[in-house]
Amino acid sequence: MLTIAVTAESADEPRVAVSPDTVKKLTALGATVRVESGAGDRSRFSDEAYKAQGAQIAASPGEALSGADILIKVRRPSPEEVAQMKPGALVIANLAPHDDRPGLDALAAGAASLFSMEFMPRITRA
Repeated sequence: MLTIAVTAESADEPRVAVSPDTVKKLTALGATVRVESGAGDRSRFSDEAYKAQGAQIAASPGEALSGADILIKVRRPSPEEVAQMKPGALVIANLAPHDDRPGLDALAAGAASLFSMEFMPRITRA
C-alpha cells in the first residue's frame, strides 16, 4: 500500500499541498494519507476535515514521514524533513531548482527521487 505524507509548510507559506478533497481521491485509490496536525490551518482546512476524508493525522513531521513513499509539499522540504524520509521516497513540490543548487543536491543525495512542479505545464493540453 502506498503511503503519502503531507507536512506543514514554513511560516511564510500559507498554502498546503493537499486539500481534504484530494485526500478523499487518494484514499479512494487505495493510498494511505498522513497529514501533519495543523498543516492545513493557514489554508482553512482543519485536522477534522482531513480526517473526515480518510486522512490519518500525525502529531509531528516525523510521524507523518515515517515509512512514507511520497512526500507532497508546496515548497522544498526542510533538511530536518529530508533526514526523516525513507530512502528512495519521492518528493513532489516546488523545488526551486535554479535558486539553490547546493540545497537541491543535498536533497538528491538523501536518496530521494525528486519531482519539481515548476516543470509541469500549466495548461491541460500540454
